[in-house]
Amino acid sequence: MDKILVVDDSPTFRKVVAQLLKPLRCEVLTAANGIEGIRLAVRHAPRFLTVDLEMPVLNGSNMMRVLGLLNLSVPAIFVTADESALEAAAKLPYVTAALHKSRLEDQLLTTAQALVQTSETRRYNDFNYEINHREFCHLLGERDRKRILVVEDSSALRGAMVNQLEKLRLFEVFSAADGQEGLLKALMVKPDLILSDIEMPRLDGLRLAQLLYILGHPFRLLYLSGIDDQRLIQQARALDGVGGLFPKQEVLKDSQGFLQAIMRELHLDAEERARLQAVYKNPTLDKLKAAGSLEL
Repeated sequence: MDKILVVDDSPTFRKVVAQLLKPLRCEVLTAANGIEGIRLAVRHAPRFLTVDLEMPVLNGSNMMRVLGLLNLSVPAIFVTADESALEAAAKLPYVTAALHKSRLEDQLLTTAQALVQTSETRRYNDFNYEINHREFCHLLGERDRKRILVVEDSSALRGAMVNQLEKLRLFEVFSAADGQEGLLKALMVKPDLILSDIEMPRLDGLRLAQLLYILGHPFRLLYLSGIDDQRLIQQARALDGVGGLFPKQEVLKDSQGFLQAIMRELHLDAEERARLQAVYKNPTLDKLKAAGSLEL
């Protein structure tokens, strides 16, 4: 059975929308905020969404931007009580229509029926990523070492770090050329630690941490940076699981210090791991905002 996802912070309004869509004979899933909506959209691949524009935790426009970063082109019908927001909402990524809440009884079902008829086959955009022979062997083999994912857009530094860590024979090492590839590989290999540059094209290190938080994956993360920006450092440490920052220029110069920083991040007891799981299960807007702007 096809699924429809209704995202709105009002329980009453979620029930109203579900009732209006009943003639479509689809299973209706509901979410109370944008983060919950993203998690359900990733898990269930709904035929389309109805999304409230203004919601706590993560609003509708940022929810659609996050789905865009994940390359999930899920058609959406935006609903809002703000007449002046309709035109702007209609221009957001993947938004098929924008409707005022007061007119849903007249317009929603007709709009949804047209959307179902024109989107019979769901298609997703492909991620580009590489798995080399060494990484492939790590994935196939029996996991008996900690996994580290290196996310760095400089191919020279990325290669040097991978070689440095591989020579120790303590870890299974994976790498990614930017934050988007890093996100995909993190979800695939489930690393014990991510070593990530902060400033990268397409998706930077702060956005990478925010998306992992939104998706509910509490991977430990150590940032690498070549700049001494206290505001940036404070943002980087806002999310639970982010251990801090190691100077990028010291990675190769101070190999012993680099290894010690890595081992500190990997040394988490069972109580701390359980705490991280609980924090990521119930994300808050304050933590996301502290980690940087949500205009993704």
